[in-house]
Amino acid sequence: MPDLIVTHINADFDAFGSAVAARKLYPDARICLPGAQEKSLREFISLCKDIVKVETEKECHINGIDRLIIVETRYASKIGKAQSLLNKRDGVQIHIYDHHPPSQGDIKADKDVYRKVGATVTILTGLLKEKGIGLSPLEATILALGIYEDTGLLTFPSTTKEDVDMVSFLLSKGADLSVVSRYINRELTEEEIKVLVQLLHSTETYSIKGISMAIAHVRDAGWGRIDLGLLTHKLLEIENFNILFVLGEEKDRVHLIARSRLPYIDVGRISKIFGGGGHPTAGSAVIKGTPLTEVKDNLIKALESSIKPRVYARDIMTYPVKTVTSNQSVEEVKRIIMRLNLSGMPVVDKGKVTGIVTGHDLDKAIYHGFGHSRVKGYMSINVLSISPNTPLYEIQRLMFENNIGRLPVVAKGKLSGIVTRTDVFRAMHYDLIKDTYAKRDGSMRTEDVSVKMKNNLTPRVMALFKLTGKISDRMGDKVYAVGGLVRDILMGFENLDVDVVVEGDGIRLGKTLAQELNGKLTTHRRFGTATILLKDGFRIDITTARTEYYEYPAALPTVEFASIKHDLYRRDFTINSMAIILNKKRFGQLIDFFGGEKDLHAGKIRVLHALSFVDDPTRIFRAVRLSERYGFRIDEDTERLLKTAVDMEMFDKVQKDRVREEIILLLSEKEPLRGIRKMAELHELKFLHPRIKLDERLDNLLESLEKSINWFEMNLSDIKSNIKKWLIYFMALMDNLSINESREVVQNFVLRKEDGKKILSFKTRGPAVLKKLRANKKLKPSSIYRCLNPLSYEEIVLVFARVKSEKAREQVRNYLLKYKDAHLQIDGNDIKNKIGLKPGPDFKI
Repeated sequence: MPDLIVTHINADFDAFGSAVAARKLYPDARICLPGAQEKSLREFISLCKDIVKVETEKECHINGIDRLIIVETRYASKIGKAQSLLNKRDGVQIHIYDHHPPSQGDIKADKDVYRKVGATVTILTGLLKEKGIGLSPLEATILALGIYEDTGLLTFPSTTKEDVDMVSFLLSKGADLSVVSRYINRELTEEEIKVLVQLLHSTETYSIKGISMAIAHVRDAGWGRIDLGLLTHKLLEIENFNILFVLGEEKDRVHLIARSRLPYIDVGRISKIFGGGGHPTAGSAVIKGTPLTEVKDNLIKALESSIKPRVYARDIMTYPVKTVTSNQSVEEVKRIIMRLNLSGMPVVDKGKVTGIVTGHDLDKAIYHGFGHSRVKGYMSINVLSISPNTPLYEIQRLMFENNIGRLPVVAKGKLSGIVTRTDVFRAMHYDLIKDTYAKRDGSMRTEDVSVKMKNNLTPRVMALFKLTGKISDRMGDKVYAVGGLVRDILMGFENLDVDVVVEGDGIRLGKTLAQELNGKLTTHRRFGTATILLKDGFRIDITTARTEYYEYPAALPTVEFASIKHDLYRRDFTINSMAIILNKKRFGQLIDFFGGEKDLHAGKIRVLHALSFVDDPTRIFRAVRLSERYGFRIDEDTERLLKTAVDMEMFDKVQKDRVREEIILLLSEKEPLRGIRKMAELHELKFLHPRIKLDERLDNLLESLEKSINWFEMNLSDIKSNIKKWLIYFMALMDNLSINESREVVQNFVLRKEDGKKILSFKTRGPAVLKKLRANKKLKPSSIYRCLNPLSYEEIVLVFARVKSEKAREQVRNYLLKYKDAHLQIDGNDIKNKIGLKPGPDFKI
C-alpha cells in the first residue's frame, strides 16, 4: 500500500520529528516536506539527508497514493500539493497525528489521533514505545529536537508530564543533548543579530482587556538567511514578554509569528484568523497582498475582538458581605473589624450602600476620644461600586485612579459582594504568591474534576450530588461538596462521608432534599445545619456556609454565616479546605483558595493560619493522623506551630471528650503504631497521662500487639467486627499505669461505660491471667476456659501480645478456636431422671 507522510508548510523540528516517527509506524511510507522549512531545520536536514530520506514538494509524486499520513497539522491549506488527494478521496485513507485541538474546517480523517500535549512528536513517541519499535540514536535525537523546540525546552505552559516522560525515554535511546542545544539554542549569525536589534527598536507594548502584550516588526530582512522563529524566541527571552507577535515583511507577504506564555491566551487561534494556525503557546501565519502597517492594525483589532476578560468581579469577590450600619458606634464597628480580620467594611442602611469605613479611620476616631460616636461621621460617603460583570482590568483601573482599596459589588441595587485590592493583586499574580501558610484572602483556583468524581464516587453519590445541585439551582443558592470527600476524590480514594455546604439556607435545602429522598431530617438552627438519614443508614450532612471565631484559646467557636471562602478558611488544613461546585452549570469545578491541591501533590500537611492549633488544639492529633495515614509530612512551619501549642499545654483548655474522639480516630487507623510514634516525637502522649512514655518496653509491646491483631483478623473473622481496635491500643498505652491512674484516665476522657469497664477489668484481672499463662504449664481446657472467659476480646488480644512463650500463646489460641463456645450437654434434669440421684449439695436443678 503506497503511503505518503506530509506535514505543514514552513516545517519546524516538531513537524520533521513527527514525520520521522510516523515512518517508524508506516515503514514503507515516503516523507514529503511541502514548501520551505525553517532555517535551522534546513541546515540539519542538509547534514543528514543521506541517512534520513525526505523529498521536497518538487520531488514528490502523489499519484497512486493509497494512504496519506498527516502530522503536526489538520488544515488542508497547510499541506501543499498533497491537498489535491483530499479532493479525490476515493480509495485514499487519511490518518492524522496532531497535538493541535480539533476545530471546524479540519481535514476529515479516517483516523485522527489527538492528545493535549506540548508536541506532536510526544504522541508518536508514545506509540512507538507502546509498540516496542526501536529507535537509533539519530532518530531519538531528531524526535527530542521536536519536543524541545515545541515546548520551549520544556518550559512552555503547554508542556505536560507526558512530554517530559517521552524526552526521558528518548534520552534512554541515545538522544544527543549537545545536538539539541546546537540547533535549539544556536548562536545567532551577524545578519540575525542586526534583525534582532531592529525588532527590539520596533517593539511596542499594548494593554488589551487588561492583558499586556507586545508587537514587533521588521522589513526586508533577508528571508532565506534568517530564522524568524528563533529571533522571536530570543526577543521573548530578552524582554520577558508573556505574549509577543512578530511581523516580518517580505516582498508581497507578511510573516506572523506568535508566542504566548499565558495558558488562557491562545495565539494559535488568533493566527488562524489570518489564515494560519498553531496551538495555544505558538502560532504562525503568512498574509499575502497586505502591507505590514495594515496587518498590524488588523492584528490589534483582532486581539481586541477575540480576547475576552479572564476574570470578572464575580470570580474574585467575597460574598455574602459583612456590613455595618451608620448608627453603630465606632468602638462596636472596630471590634467587628478586628474579629473578622478585615481592614474595612461597607456601611449599609435600608439595603443600600451608604459608605465605606476603614480600620484606620476608626483608629483615629478612637484615638481622639470619639469611640462612642456613630460611625456615620467617620465613613467615606462617595462610594464607587462595580457590577458582578466588571472585568479585572477595569477594577484595577478604578482602584488605581481613585486610590481606593475596596469596591462594593452591586447587582440590581443590592450589595452582592466586595472586591479588595488584595483580591485584585492575587488574581493578577497568583503564581507569585508563595505564603508560608494560607491567607484568609486567598485567591480562587478552579479546575474541572468531574471525571475524577465519576471515577471515584459511587453512582448513588453522583446522582445525589446532581440532585442537590438541581434543587439549589431552583432555590438560587450555590452548593458545594467539601472537606475530606474532596481530598479523597483528588487522591483516588473511596470516601462515603457526604458533606455539603450551601451559600444560602442549609436547613431549607435539607428539608427539600429529605422529602425527595424520603429520609429522616435533623436540624440545628443555631449552626444552620441539617442531617438526613436514609432508611439504609446512609447519611448526608448539609451545612450553611459559615465563619467561626474563638472568644479565647481552645473555646468552642462562635458561628456567623458567611461565604464559601470563609467557610473553607475555618477548616483545619489546606488539603481539607477545597470544595467542588454541585450546581448544574459548573458541576465538578474544584474551588481551591488556599493551595490545597498543590499541598496534596506535594504530600504536605499545612495549616491555614498561625493560630490554628490555638483555636482548636485537637488539630494537633488530626495532623498526626492524616500525615501517617497518607504518608505525608507535616509542613515545617506547621510543625513549629504545633510544637508551640503543645508547649503551651493547650489541651488543658479543651473539653476532654473532643480529645477522646480524636484519639479514637487516630488509634483506629490502619497502622496506629506509626501515629503513636509521631505523637511521642511531638510530645503529645503526655496529654493522655503524664506517665505515658514511649520507651523501648512499650514500643515492643505495641509491635507485638500489631501482630496479634493481624492474627485475630485473619483467623477469627466471626469476632473481628466485635473488637474495638482503638481500645486495645489505648489499653496498651496505659500498660504502665496503676489501676487508680487508669481510673483517672477513664474519668477524664469520659469514656463510654463499657469501654472503661474493659480497661479497669484488665487492670484487675490481667495480672493474674498473665501470671498463670507465663508459668508455662500445660493447663486443662477447663482451666484455660475459666482463666480467659471472663475477659473481653480486647483484653484477650492484649494478653496474647503480652505473653512471649509459644506454649502460652497456643493455649490462648485453643481457647479462641476450640473452647470459647463450649457448653455442657447435660444438666441437673438429666442426672435426676436418668441416674436417679436427688438434687442436693452436689447438684441443683
